[in-house]
Amino acid sequence: MVIELPGDARRKIVATLNADHTELFHCLQIRVSNLQSWTETDILANLDGGNFLTDPPAEMARIEGGLSRRRIHNLDTKNKDLVSARSYLQQFNKIFMKQSSGPVSVTDPREFVAFYNVHRCYCEDAASIRANTSSSLKASSFTVYFIHPPFFYERKSSAQFEYKEQMPWKFPIFLSTHTSPDSWCKFTPNNDFSASSPTHLCPFVISEVVSQTTEQARYQMLVEAIAALRVGHYLLKSGSDKQFFIVAIYFRENMTAERFIVTHTGQGREVSIAQRDFDLTTADDATAFFREMYNLATELEDLGKALDDRKEESLQKLRDAASKLPSLTSEARGQKTTTARTTLASDRDEWKLQDDLGVFEAGDIKALLKKMNYKIDFIPFGHPRLAVISHKADDSKSEYLKYVEERRKNEVEIQQHLAQIKSPSNHTIAGAQVWPVLGGTVISTPVAGGWLTSLKNPDSNLWSVAQQLFEAVDFMHEHGVAHLDLKPQNIIIPPLGGWLSIIDFNTSVRINGPDDTFCGAVGTDGYMPPEVEAGMGRYSALRADLWSCGKTLEELCLLCRPSEERQLLLEIADRLLSETPSARPTMANVLELMSSRKG
Repeated sequence: MVIELPGDARRKIVATLNADHTELFHCLQIRVSNLQSWTETDILANLDGGNFLTDPPAEMARIEGGLSRRRIHNLDTKNKDLVSARSYLQQFNKIFMKQSSGPVSVTDPREFVAFYNVHRCYCEDAASIRANTSSSLKASSFTVYFIHPPFFYERKSSAQFEYKEQMPWKFPIFLSTHTSPDSWCKFTPNNDFSASSPTHLCPFVISEVVSQTTEQARYQMLVEAIAALRVGHYLLKSGSDKQFFIVAIYFRENMTAERFIVTHTGQGREVSIAQRDFDLTTADDATAFFREMYNLATELEDLGKALDDRKEESLQKLRDAASKLPSLTSEARGQKTTTARTTLASDRDEWKLQDDLGVFEAGDIKALLKKMNYKIDFIPFGHPRLAVISHKADDSKSEYLKYVEERRKNEVEIQQHLAQIKSPSNHTIAGAQVWPVLGGTVISTPVAGGWLTSLKNPDSNLWSVAQQLFEAVDFMHEHGVAHLDLKPQNIIIPPLGGWLSIIDFNTSVRINGPDDTFCGAVGTDGYMPPEVEAGMGRYSALRADLWSCGKTLEELCLLCRPSEERQLLLEIADRLLSETPSARPTMANVLELMSSRKG
């Protein structure tokens, strides 16, 4: 059912947009055949005379050249990160070039670390990742190895763009159909990740990651890119020689990254799109795509500087003016669906933006955040029930806010049970707070770092981090809890090392010992032991944790160079990964072995 504003009210809002925001409103107008589903035809219809090409036209030559250029460095060839990266010399020489003087591209040696990790870890596992049925595994591998290093890890202090995951644009686009061309509704896009101007709000990069098997998300992303391009072009300084462009990335389940450049190639509104595909299971394409992402981050710095400061508030004012126009919203925002279902939404007498924060839009959660004086920064990719929040008066104070449904209250009880036990071996995050809300519970915990495998200097921290991991699992088991979803994403540690924390007790169970058995496959593909993954018969939850711990330890070790400590830990991982559950050593046994070797 579609609920419409009275005709006069709608026409009045549109008239205001046309009168007060003429050019910008025109830039954001998109016409589609059907509001319920967007197709390739809708892309072609909005190019206004442009083309959808595989081979880029001449107007895109500078952009293509900028993305594919080699990265220049002038670091000492004895730099340890540079030495590690050069162990993949053939691929290294396709990206990097030393130059003793002049401008450089590589300003942080961690770029070499990121390159090394792509070839040492990602490329070696790529075939197995592609064969795996887990979309989450593919999505996280793609973003962690190719996207986070250039756009997030190394650009935290960038004044020109900010990286966000699953956060809506801060302004809408305007949709109508060919059969009702003047009946406008607004739609606020929400991409899997994006890089946008923090001042002018316009996105530079948008992406959909491991999208549904239909082409709907791909087509929708490209239609959104057309609108974003026209806005960015409008925001350029008058007389600027910069060619504004949008990069759209569609990462498929077969681990192909489709990279689209969207830019003006003629007069007026004419737009063209050029596509290049990268098979990220091959070393050559992984290298080329890695190079493009780092060069793209550099290009965005320059593009952001070319925006007109006098137009900084343009999109904000347009959004305010359009606030009561009907909103087209996606059901199950943030979740992949096999069909893209949309509806016009209203909230009684007041029209609102409906496509923002999912479960965190609930009134009682908003009231809680207001009481805490916190705001939501972003929803992490793939985690629609988890929000990163920060204090309104002090951005350095950050926390996680997790919504737990009533039917999963066991998670809250287990976390509270462990949190109240005072012990140096307790690696649950200290300082968690719990509030009941409608339909469930909200847990607030301090931000404790990033995934285990995002550790910046794993060689020097490997032994201590592994010991903490064993202590953490041993502590849980000694106090009657089996986690049942141990993996790097659920083990948090500060990037440069420090206090390790176990998170996400969503699938955890209370146990009395190794003989307590359960049935049913729980956990994450790739980290479930064989007896659990098979989904047949009963298994020991404690011994299942031991296998998952071994798999996580093995993944951590693969980030490190050969050493005696690494070799011993790989031997421990091999024993923990035994297909015979009873043959897996307990964490107490492992800690005793580590203590004897250290002595």
